[in-house]
Amino acid sequence: MKETPSYGKNHKIDLAGMATSAVGLFAIIYGLIVKESHPHWSWFDGRVSGLLIGGVIVMIIFVLIEVRVADPMIDIQMFKRPHFLGTIIIAFALGSGIYAYNAFLTALMQNYIGYSAVQTGVRQLTISGWSLILGPVAGILSSRFSKKWMIVGSMVIGGIGFFAMAYAISPTVSFVELWPGMVLMGITNGMVNPLLNTAGMEGALPQEMGMVSGLLNVFRQFGTTVGVVGLA
Repeated sequence: MKETPSYGKNHKIDLAGMATSAVGLFAIIYGLIVKESHPHWSWFDGRVSGLLIGGVIVMIIFVLIEVRVADPMIDIQMFKRPHFLGTIIIAFALGSGIYAYNAFLTALMQNYIGYSAVQTGVRQLTISGWSLILGPVAGILSSRFSKKWMIVGSMVIGGIGFFAMAYAISPTVSFVELWPGMVLMGITNGMVNPLLNTAGMEGALPQEMGMVSGLLNVFRQFGTTVGVVGLA
């Protein structure tokens, strides 16, 4: 049996990159959380803008470190590839859209419509259940059709779902009115997620796959945070 080659042998841990990325992302995300918790505060309030600007500065320092070190935690050159950059943007859009909207749907169903936690969870399957159904389907179709256009088409479906949800929400909204938009959002989630991971890995070197996977998850989660604050 052929042994899998080791790509991390003799590589040093990028401690400076780990520290600056953690501090920078924490400052930005915490700044967004502070703004969400205090909606009456201005974006220019020092308690908000100080964290955001400080986080951006630290992230710039992080990029400068990654460019200079011999064994970077993230190879900045990957962002020059249009294919990879596109998957990162889609991951951010998915997080700031569907995942962020999901948080408000939970609050809407429990606090306004009056469903219990269990009833809300069952109705949320309208979105999450499609991942179980469409995951294998997306894998089969991706071997026959372009992943790029499948992702674009699925995102368009999700956009239609958002407009349907925005049109349906009112002081007297019911699940029946939310259901069509939730189905469309679920289809988008079920199709895009598996395609995004495989599309992001295409063209990546074996030693870059961990970076690609990590960055997709980071941008997806960061997009969720930005989306929740933006919708608040």
